[in-house]
Amino acid sequence: MLALLPSASVSWAWEEELFRALNKAGADPILDAAMFVLTTLGLPFLLALLAVPLWARGKREAAVDLLVLLVVTMLVTDAIKILMARERPCDALSGVHLLSYYPCAAEVDPAFPSGHTSRAFAVAGFLLVRISWRPAAPMAVLASLIGLSRIYLGVHWPTDVVAGAGLGIVLGILFVVLEPRVRRYGRVRAVVVKTLGDVLGRLRRT
Repeated sequence: MLALLPSASVSWAWEEELFRALNKAGADPILDAAMFVLTTLGLPFLLALLAVPLWARGKREAAVDLLVLLVVTMLVTDAIKILMARERPCDALSGVHLLSYYPCAAEVDPAFPSGHTSRAFAVAGFLLVRISWRPAAPMAVLASLIGLSRIYLGVHWPTDVVAGAGLGIVLGILFVVLEPRVRRYGRVRAVVVKTLGDVLGRLRRT
């Protein structure tokens, strides 16, 4: 089992070859900008904004759950990153294509798994099970493009992205399945929903 996991050093020739085929940062200004925007959409505070339309449509518990899921996903992903301690390709390889405004130095945490990808796919999994396939389908497409952007920009290996996608989907689905069984969480969430509702209601009246 452990042999199937990536090590801190580069040991898979096929993965390096695939990485170099997809790492095209700097090849085209328009594509560079598009990939930079996509990778930015994987940031936690932007994904958290998806809770706003859920709240506005009356799905207040789902909105809070989405925010909690993002926190859980970040914690689990970071724990695995620390455990695996895998170098990013831009640190491990020479000749990696990087953008001047998105250098490897901006990435200070280990590579495996991709946090951007795990967060995006966790949201997609959550939406699929909790809401419906209609919002989940475009979110899954966006999550896939976010993962691709991480390789394009030279900051993640392909297996980082694949692992991040799998981890995110599992966490998103598990959260929806297990959440109803944790009664204390339900009580805390009810308090949070009521408090936020009261605060937002007062702000609208002022």
